[in-house]
Amino acid sequence: MSNIGWVYGILQGNGIDTTGMEPREAFAELEKLRQSGKVTDNQIKFSKSHSDAPSKTGNTRKTNASAEDKTTIKEQVAAHKDDFKGKKPIAEISGKASTDFKTAVTSLKVQLQKSGGVVTRKGFGDIQVSSRLLDAKKYLEGQDDVEAIAAIPAVIKKGKVIAEHENHKGRGYSTVTFAGKIKIGDKVAIMGVVVKHTTKHFYDVHRVFTLDDK
Repeated sequence: MSNIGWVYGILQGNGIDTTGMEPREAFAELEKLRQSGKVTDNQIKFSKSHSDAPSKTGNTRKTNASAEDKTTIKEQVAAHKDDFKGKKPIAEISGKASTDFKTAVTSLKVQLQKSGGVVTRKGFGDIQVSSRLLDAKKYLEGQDDVEAIAAIPAVIKKGKVIAEHENHKGRGYSTVTFAGKIKIGDKVAIMGVVVKHTTKHFYDVHRVFTLDDK
């Protein structure tokens, strides 16, 4: 039987213990989740096509990454800059946006409270955002990245898919990168947001690049 680790990954992500569960049982449980609306057809399709999901034991499989899987978010955005020429910004951030990381994170968490910290993209599903914001700090490189925290939901919802990696940098999980034009004060830039998929979809990191960045 082909790799069905993605099925166990979905079940584990929904709080189901898969220890000792046979494939037939796993698919039956998956169907129950689908019928109950807890898992969408699009989530199933995405997980199946990115089958480096956890196995029964919950371990992810690390393999050698392709050259494409190793591209950075900066390289991905640079390769698609022309896609956004003539496009209107999908988010505008006032010049009064916080440049303090913790303040910016707290503000977005408050904004997402009603949705449980989740941003939903049509045809894609729910992306866990609030629970992962603090982890991104080590990747942000400047004031623009911090101010752009407020634009994460807009880029996830309305941005264009510019990259999909089945084995992100050889780490055994898949990612999708969304990008869109944003405006921070008077500055126009392209923002990329990486979403990671293990048992669910999670915000991973974002970066902002002005149109002059090489």
